[in-house]
Amino acid sequence: MSVVKTMNEHDFINAMGDDFSYSGSKALFQYYDDMEEPVEFDRVAIRSDWAEYDSYEEIWNDKGNGTQFIEGEELAIDWNIRLWLENRTTYLQVGDDEAIETILVQEF
Repeated sequence: MSVVKTMNEHDFINAMGDDFSYSGSKALFQYYDDMEEPVEFDRVAIRSDWAEYDSYEEIWNDKGNGTQFIEGEELAIDWNIRLWLENRTTYLQVGDDEAIETILVQEF
């Protein structure tokens, strides 16, 4: 026997608790809600599959190969890291380029 519960955005955000920021949880709900097939909610799997960052530089420091970027080239750095991510995984940016709220990266 299995029990299936359809979750709305509010339920999902509450169920994620402190695992992600409010903005991050909201973006993840939208990501899964946009999928064509229903997705089984598994908080532990979601927590394991995604990491949340405040900047592209923080992602690079965590996932990059140790290459250092030149100070003051933030825009070029962000675009290079985005291209690097696009070739490896899925990522979700919340907020526009001038005011990034959070960036979610699917683990790879």
